[in-house]
Amino acid sequence: MRNSLYVGNLASSDGQELEALLSRFGIVRYAAVAPGDGAPHGGYFGVVEMQSEDDARAAIRVLDGFEIAGVPLSVRWATPPEQTSCGHPAMFGTMNMANGGGAGPPRADGAREHDGP
Repeated sequence: MRNSLYVGNLASSDGQELEALLSRFGIVRYAAVAPGDGAPHGGYFGVVEMQSEDDARAAIRVLDGFEIAGVPLSVRWATPPEQTSCGHPAMFGTMNMANGGGAGPPRADGAREHDGP
């Protein structure tokens, strides 16, 4: 299920404003704003996680290109790097060190779990 959105060309760094804008389309689970890349229109972008994919689709359909203070918003599906840059909590769940992501804790003999006997 896809339900995380990228919202670009934001003039404000206020995550609560972003949440209020998107809550018109359904329940907002998470909303955060980060500094943008210096694009000409907006200095910020946001990532929003909606309760459902249908809510997210409705927001994209209505808000992509919608102008706020004469600046068109860019609203689309968020990529994993965009989610991570805004500190999206779901992204950190994929970093499970116990499933091969790391060497594991040291054993009493100083070796690590993946080092062998």
